[in-house]
Amino acid sequence: MIFSWIPIFLANTSKFPFFSAAFGQFLLFKRDSYNLIGGHKTIKVEILDDFELGRNISRNKLKLKMINGVKDIETFSYNSEKEALRGFSRTIFPFFYQSLIGFLILWFLFISMTFIPFLMIFVEFFNITLDENKNSLILLIWTLLSCSWVLAALRSKQSIFLAILFPFAMLVTSIIGFYSVVSFLIDNIHWKNRNVIFQKGNKDK
Repeated sequence: MIFSWIPIFLANTSKFPFFSAAFGQFLLFKRDSYNLIGGHKTIKVEILDDFELGRNISRNKLKLKMINGVKDIETFSYNSEKEALRGFSRTIFPFFYQSLIGFLILWFLFISMTFIPFLMIFVEFFNITLDENKNSLILLIWTLLSCSWVLAALRSKQSIFLAILFPFAMLVTSIIGFYSVVSFLIDNIHWKNRNVIFQKGNKDK
């Protein structure tokens, strides 16, 4: 997912903090840079704390470098599917600064690119003929998406077979994304046996 939708080149070269990315499993700072951005004190009420550290680096015009550590670092995130659901739902909506409009725009793009080609092919069974341009567009979209996921699988040392099943992965991601939105709207985001929304609200006060 990271290699497909957050290109390392874009994260390292863009001047916009939104495209900055940092991952809590392995972060390295120069002492002066860490102190300049205020360290963890400035992000203590942020749910997506590691990403916000990276974005603070970019906001302060410092140099951010995201590196592919697949060959060098091995981490383990979750012990069960339930933990994974809570973990991903905690991070998806904050990635969009909890903007419902931003989330819905990207969700619509995800669904359009992933499933509209399926629907276009499906209509052929009802003798609805698509013109050559539409067929070419469908083929182009699916070719680019498939190549993106296969390359991501190769770079992250995962099975190419799983990458080919990316429509299923996108469907699951979309469902978790909506679960994330609903959880935030009803203030029900639990992480490590605490409601982080409740804690954030108290600290803001």
